[in-house]
Amino acid sequence: MDLSLIPKLRRRACRAQDGLCFYCRLQMTNPTAEHLIPRQHGGPTTASNIVAACRRCNERRHADPRCRPMTVDEYATLVLLEHQAGISASTTG
Repeated sequence: MDLSLIPKLRRRACRAQDGLCFYCRLQMTNPTAEHLIPRQHGGPTTASNIVAACRRCNERRHADPRCRPMTVDEYATLVLLEHQAGISASTTG
């Protein structure tokens, strides 16, 4: 696996998303490369598997290693429900 591709793919995803987090849609100041299918589950480091996410969303999606990580759809639904309930990130990474 060529980890040197990650910064390039992160920048590409960030530009494609207009600097907005893939999940919470807030402007990012320090985007992370989010593997939609996590690397530890065999997810490739490819443009089709990497999106830009704020640090908060990236870390929350994979927060508890004892639990199965949330799928992209599960996490996106959680963020949407929090937003609708008025619970949103005060800062993005």
